[in-house]
Amino acid sequence: MPTLAETNRNPLNLRPLPAGEKWKGQTGVSTNPVTGKFCIFESNAYGVRAAVINMRSYVKFSGVKTLKDVIYRWAPPPPGGEIIGQAGSAVGGVDMNHTAAYLQSVCRQTGLPADFDVTALVSSSSSPYFKGKIVSIVRAMNVVEAGGSTITLLEAQEGVNMALGVPEGYTRQDDGNIIREDMKQSESLKINTQGQVANVAATGTAAVTAFSAISDWRIAAIVAAVILVAGAGTAFYFWRLRKDRKQMHENGIA
Repeated sequence: MPTLAETNRNPLNLRPLPAGEKWKGQTGVSTNPVTGKFCIFESNAYGVRAAVINMRSYVKFSGVKTLKDVIYRWAPPPPGGEIIGQAGSAVGGVDMNHTAAYLQSVCRQTGLPADFDVTALVSSSSSPYFKGKIVSIVRAMNVVEAGGSTITLLEAQEGVNMALGVPEGYTRQDDGNIIREDMKQSESLKINTQGQVANVAATGTAAVTAFSAISDWRIAAIVAAVILVAGAGTAFYFWRLRKDRKQMHENGIA
């Protein structure tokens, strides 16, 4: 019988994001009265991608530095005992797989020490060597999560490359975020945006003042049309700006 990891194409049994947000490639959420909710992805590669980006968030925001930190954050033991947390042993069919045993299994399968440094997850670039190690970690975690392998080497490599690679025309900053090369989030961009807002406000005020002083309805109609066109152009500019920033966000996190 297929496990949830296999059915959901979610190799590491990743839980849904809060507030209904979705990972790139996520098609839905499965709900089980015993094991809870898990993401459903359109492919195993997208499931791997999301899992690796989730690990990167651990490094960026939770002080995670080593392979042991990753496992203990991914499947944290509750107070008073070590039982699996992220997936649950019932999901994979492995009876009571403790967090310490989870780590031991991953270390044994990968040949990596528990203190293997994972902080390169947020570096400006990831070497082929490091990517290979992350691939092996993902495949080993998949075995524990699903009670056996549910992904191929190529699927794991594709997902890791999507998570750690940099799309053409983009660059990864030292903090791990990906931004478009021709639209960097610099202070000059902020100043330019602020200037645009100020210009729109000033233009609008001047237009209202001029409009109120016009008595000829035909001239007033022309002025109103000019204001509408200018407003539409400005709205389109800011819409494109938000769209570009959203695209950068999607390429960097979810």
